[in-house]
Amino acid sequence: DWVLVGVMGWGVEGAAWATILAQMVGMAYLCTKIRVQLERLQQQDDALHAGKSTVQRAAEVAEAKSMQRAAQAAEAAMNGDPPSTSASNIITEGTPADPAEPVSDVLYLGGLFAVPTQTELREVASFCGPLLAIRFGVSFYWSSCAFAAAAAGTTALAAHQILIGMFWSFTMGGEAMSMSAQAFFPAFRQRHRVALAAGEDGLKELDDIRDLFHVFLRVSIIISCVLTAMATFFAAFMADGFSSDTMVVGNVVHVAHWLGLAVAPNCATIMAEGVLTSSRDLNFLGVVYVTNAFIWGYFLSWMQTNAPRLEVLYMALVVFQWTRMTQWFGRLWYAGPRMGMPVFERRAGGRGRE
Repeated sequence: DWVLVGVMGWGVEGAAWATILAQMVGMAYLCTKIRVQLERLQQQDDALHAGKSTVQRAAEVAEAKSMQRAAQAAEAAMNGDPPSTSASNIITEGTPADPAEPVSDVLYLGGLFAVPTQTELREVASFCGPLLAIRFGVSFYWSSCAFAAAAAGTTALAAHQILIGMFWSFTMGGEAMSMSAQAFFPAFRQRHRVALAAGEDGLKELDDIRDLFHVFLRVSIIISCVLTAMATFFAAFMADGFSSDTMVVGNVVHVAHWLGLAVAPNCATIMAEGVLTSSRDLNFLGVVYVTNAFIWGYFLSWMQTNAPRLEVLYMALVVFQWTRMTQWFGRLWYAGPRMGMPVFERRAGGRGRE
């Protein structure tokens, strides 16, 4: 942006090209990192199996697959559900029936740029389809807010731009907690599966999962309190630093408390969403997000006709935020035990936090 817009003076066209170039450079960097990581894994695999025949290596993978299935069956039996047959681990699925087939290709997909098989396409679609629905719901929700604010007039739209910028600035903690949840919870669940496969009851591992969730929840609440106070303070007392128009500033100050109430549940909500994502509960997330998007669209249509005011928009934003938090935590409470995430139960025997 600075080069193409500021130095070269390309204006809006420069901003568009800057976005395209930034995306391409970022993709090239990430693809390079992924390829290097795959090559490192391939070298480790070759070193681990040095001197072993292809038949021996295929037998080891088959044994790992058998242990994985045993763990899944034990977990399903413990939760009172039939064992899942869906692909859950790229190492254990698609194991070659023919021992002559290279095991390393199965383990690491034979490289970064390869034509996927039908099985791989189905697996990716089953995972990415709900994620696309989730992103559609999120994008539609936040994009439509600007159109609703525009219905209240140019002053309200300018105030909304300031308020939504503050909202995004003070809700970044939720994304950090969500990514952390998606990074840590699968490893803790894998410990539980390994314990079940080894014939243990897995109760200690479940307590570790609960402890981890409670730590995440407490941290999310602390972050939310701090960010809510900061968002409310900036909107109520620092609005004149973002605009010299007294009417715009007045609109921002008028809805400052609604902004704070909208920020308050965000961190815990997005953390819980990360836990559900790590549990592969994507169909539920996708259905709820799409349903919420349609309800939100209907409300905005009503608002534009009957109550085109910025305050009404942010009151609805508060309702949406707290409703979404209730949906995610309700799902964890109701279906968490079935997904191996009984985070709202407590049993003795936990090993403490690690």
